[in-house]
Amino acid sequence: MVGLCEGGSEPPGSLKAICNAFVRSPNKSIRSAARELILLHTTVHKVLHKNLRLFAYKIQLVQAFQPDDYPRRTAAMSDRD
Repeated sequence: MVGLCEGGSEPPGSLKAICNAFVRSPNKSIRSAARELILLHTTVHKVLHKNLRLFAYKIQLVQAFQPDDYPRRTAAMSDRD
């Protein structure tokens, strides 16, 4: 990711600072990084997407399917009709 921290049309030094902030702490939120760097959160968001090609995602924990889940689901859907 170090090679990605160059160039851009953002405020001087912001691309490198944003990149370094997320290298140090990859789980950091865009808003907390913006507060830390004294930048707009929209600027941080644009740099992450357009320049660094990084996209936020949220990990969601879900239950695993069990063998008897499919018949229950189809029965529930047929009850709706």
